[in-house]
Amino acid sequence: MPQTTLDRIEEIESLARHNCDELAGLTAELAELQARVEALEGGATTEITEEAFVERFVGHCLAQCGFTHFDDGRPVEAYARKVAPSYWADAHYRADGPEACAEGDMDYWGED
Repeated sequence: MPQTTLDRIEEIESLARHNCDELAGLTAELAELQARVEALEGGATTEITEEAFVERFVGHCLAQCGFTHFDDGRPVEAYARKVAPSYWADAHYRADGPEACAEGDMDYWGED
């Protein structure tokens, strides 16, 4: 007996969420590996491009938080990509590095 349309939609949505979670995990792993390579090559300089900062910020958030979506369903990655440029824009935060900024931002998650 063929599946009902509603069952098929739920199956497709579930598969899409799974694929998004897998992609987010791979993105985080890639950013962590990039940060390790930079550290081995002499460390990051204070002159980091916005794009590199954002990628490392997002990757660190995803690698450290242990989930890909907030309780309200919003993706962690989308949030991190939205706020990371504001940290990069401030020279003091930028000098701290994207990982430290990500950890500082994550300290406030869950607070109202």
